[in-house]
Amino acid sequence: MSRKKLIPDPDTAKPCCFISIVGTQVFGTLNPLLAVLAKGLPLTRICLLATPQVQAEAERIKAFCEKRDLACDIHPIAIISNLTADDAAPAVAFSLAKSHAESGERCIFDLNGGTNALTAAALLHLLPLQPYTIQVGNTAAVLTDTENENSESCDCIENLSIQEILSLQGVAVASAAPDDLSFSIIEFCKRGKIPLPTKSLQNVVIGDLRFELVWSGPNNKLYFLYNAFSRNTPSTELDMLRNVEHWAQTRQRVGHLFDRTLYAISDNPIVHEHLKKESGGKIEALNAAGWKKDPHILREVLQQCFGREQRLQPFQPRKRKSQPVPDGTLVTMIGKDPQATFAAIATHRAQHVLLGYTQKNQNTANRVKQLLESKGGSEVRLFVCDPTGADIPASLAAPEHPETVAVHITPGTKGQGAFLACWAARQHCQVWAFNMPKATSERLDAAAQPVPIVAADSLTVLRAHGNSVHCADEDEPAARKERAGHSDALLDFLRQAMNTGFDLTRMIARGMKGKFSPQAFTVNQLTLSNPSRKKWELRDNNGTFCQFCEKGGEWLERLVSRAFEQAGATDVHTRVRIAWSTETMDYLRTRHSDKENFFVRDMDVLGSYGSRNFLVSCKARTDYRTLEKDAREAAHMAPLIGRFTLPFLCHLGCQKSCLFEGSEGSRKMLVQVIGWRDLCHPEKLQHYLEELPTKIS
Repeated sequence: MSRKKLIPDPDTAKPCCFISIVGTQVFGTLNPLLAVLAKGLPLTRICLLATPQVQAEAERIKAFCEKRDLACDIHPIAIISNLTADDAAPAVAFSLAKSHAESGERCIFDLNGGTNALTAAALLHLLPLQPYTIQVGNTAAVLTDTENENSESCDCIENLSIQEILSLQGVAVASAAPDDLSFSIIEFCKRGKIPLPTKSLQNVVIGDLRFELVWSGPNNKLYFLYNAFSRNTPSTELDMLRNVEHWAQTRQRVGHLFDRTLYAISDNPIVHEHLKKESGGKIEALNAAGWKKDPHILREVLQQCFGREQRLQPFQPRKRKSQPVPDGTLVTMIGKDPQATFAAIATHRAQHVLLGYTQKNQNTANRVKQLLESKGGSEVRLFVCDPTGADIPASLAAPEHPETVAVHITPGTKGQGAFLACWAARQHCQVWAFNMPKATSERLDAAAQPVPIVAADSLTVLRAHGNSVHCADEDEPAARKERAGHSDALLDFLRQAMNTGFDLTRMIARGMKGKFSPQAFTVNQLTLSNPSRKKWELRDNNGTFCQFCEKGGEWLERLVSRAFEQAGATDVHTRVRIAWSTETMDYLRTRHSDKENFFVRDMDVLGSYGSRNFLVSCKARTDYRTLEKDAREAAHMAPLIGRFTLPFLCHLGCQKSCLFEGSEGSRKMLVQVIGWRDLCHPEKLQHYLEELPTKIS
């Protein structure tokens, strides 16, 4: 990285204007501001660009600054989300920075605020004015001079109290009784004289989740310790696991905290792996199995856990050989969620992909490369970069024909997206980003026709996380074709029969109750009957079309799959299962010798429709009283595919479709509930697939 000109010392620096796009994460603005103040750069003005949705967050930031009695003006400025409008972030940021530049001042632009697309688009507008950029992450704060692409770490920023961090994010905290757990980690620490983190809260409830310990580390990062030791009953334990996994996956449940780590300690290998796999990497699952025989096991786990918050590494520029960028290449990143990376590649039909990754997610990057190349669609090369992205401009060579090269800045961190956009702008490459509400990929650097987003295959995303995935549809084409034909026949029968007063729910419910009694219903020479208990067949005058068994509900899963395929869905998969690790499988077999197959998770139907993945949980039971529990299960499973996966519940007891509305903490939960009649109308399923994203957004 260039060292031609160092970032000036505070005594020699020009006065500066701090500009930040305010997002739902308050500390996306506050942490960079605190870093600038720690650096000592002279600020004349703080500009907070906020859409109507985050006006409350902007006011909290302003109030915080006013309490600090800063010697500068603080201005919340209203903007809109449209990137190209005169009152949108890019144009407003440029206007502010230009007016200050004319007065001899430089702009410091915050890379942590707002969305990836807003931040990158604003930075592209600011580049001619050569601003500083500031960002704060897992490393020390990094200040970059875009004039010469020199970056350096700032001094440690001010660390606030836990209560202040949570209050600024609008998170309510309640105390919990310390004696309602079967085992207390805090009491174990007291008895074993294990020092707790200096700044910590004990036994607190946030939303509906109880943590034994919450503590803070550098950069105002919060750490949460969850006691996942075994509960009394399997059902209670499963509900517990789903709740804590959903909390980890969903930022809304803890006020969109800027940076947080959730530790969950268990002494059961099954619980440990469940937390690790089902959280999508959002939980640091800690295994304390065997600690009752050897307490040092738990002691060592806790000591390592409490010591991690002190390990803050400053940014270190690295000298690397620049990666060549051939013509026609798509350059993008791989972040925590590979769904966005796969979608970017599929959307732009990239044949050549240059994929950036950090050392921490190297394994994921290797899996993504292998999965993409195994399908024969894309040639993938990898390059390593810092989480801040500050070393990206030095990591990529100038392309020979830049107009053929595109970068996509949605995957990865905001810093990576911003510096990737900077490199692209200077090389005259294309810059693209997702606009999820419009379901399009849009160009940020020039006027161009938007491209419809193509969702990634769900199985590919699950495998990119390192899961061993089994799918019932991945077998011989002949078998798949035969099953599809059976489902088509049953759907055809249901479409004809539903107009004659036929009720599939009532028919199957009668077969489940009391003594077995044969039933039959005929329409247009098609007959559905149960010649034996819980065995059903569909036949015409020439013979049997198909047979199915009520037990297990596989018939409903295949019916749902075909109905969604007829509605235009793609990459539809039935009975998708995530396997345990070999070690956990061995553990399970020692305790359940009568079972042959064990799975962490069983997903009934997965698929894609346009820009979105969807998940359908199928319940082949007629008792509708479990609706809320079943809907919550679907809502908890959907994020395993990715943030934007749509949750559906197909319940045999549902007589009329509805939108289930629940809540998890402060987050609204929406699940589209459908019944067998909806499966008979492809246009209805299309409507639900198109409408649900707008309601969730």
